[in-house]
Amino acid sequence: MHRVAEEHGPAVFASSFGAEDMVLVDLIARDRLDIGIFTLDTGRLPEETQTLIDRVRDRYGIDVVVHFPEANAVESLIARHGVNGFRRSVDVRRACCAVRKVELRWRARSPASAPG
Repeated sequence: MHRVAEEHGPAVFASSFGAEDMVLVDLIARDRLDIGIFTLDTGRLPEETQTLIDRVRDRYGIDVVVHFPEANAVESLIARHGVNGFRRSVDVRRACCAVRKVELRWRARSPASAPG
């Protein structure tokens, strides 16, 4: 991780806050590496994940950037297909992922997500 920070900065780490990611979050935060941490909040994150994000911020005193989908795009998707429409077809699942994940990932990769 030190090498990533030194040779490839500014860098950002996309965390889902799963067990493996938490190991990397700990390394980044403990060593105060110049690696930003972000996550994608699709609007469907479990409460436990939201709580863990807050605990990470409090424990390490670091910023975790949370990217949210565009509200209008989510509202339009839900109006057309319902809240759980992604469960009905592959096409709707793809549309849901495009709105809630893919677009977010591109936005999160921008230099504004990097530390500095």
